[in-house]
Amino acid sequence: PDAGPPKRPRSKPVWPGRAFVSPGGVPVLVGRNRRENDLLTCSVAKEPDLWLHARGLPGAHVLLQLSARPAQKKGEGGCLGSAELAESEAHQGCLQFAANLAAFYSDARAAGKCPVTVASPKHVFKPPRAAPGAVAVRQELRSWMAVPDDVPLELREERERQQREQGG
Repeated sequence: PDAGPPKRPRSKPVWPGRAFVSPGGVPVLVGRNRRENDLLTCSVAKEPDLWLHARGLPGAHVLLQLSARPAQKKGEGGCLGSAELAESEAHQGCLQFAANLAAFYSDARAAGKCPVTVASPKHVFKPPRAAPGAVAVRQELRSWMAVPDDVPLELREERERQQREQGG
């Protein structure tokens, strides 16, 4: 009997938001609006990823996507799992890069420094009837001090260009 056309393997959805690569080669995803923040936090994030957000301020949800990092050979650099990453000085560049993006894409973008919440995705949830992009953090892994202007130059230049266009 004919089973019909062959089934194609289901492909993963393409992330529509901003995407970067940390110094350790780990993908960093950044939501651009409430809908993307929901998608990132509720659908894309999984263990051992790390979720980041500027503490107490409106801003982008950021995901340090440790689940998608390239395979590392023993003894080679790169990022570790979430618990090891949070404590390992040798691998803090990945977390600092993601935290700086969380601060840069928040209302703290003009501040010199900004505390950023770092949590495991399993501890970030959407409360019932919450507005798009609104989440609650059950347990914070740690707090990280971010520097909003310590992001790639092209991001700062793009922000300045957008501000000039809006102001004049």
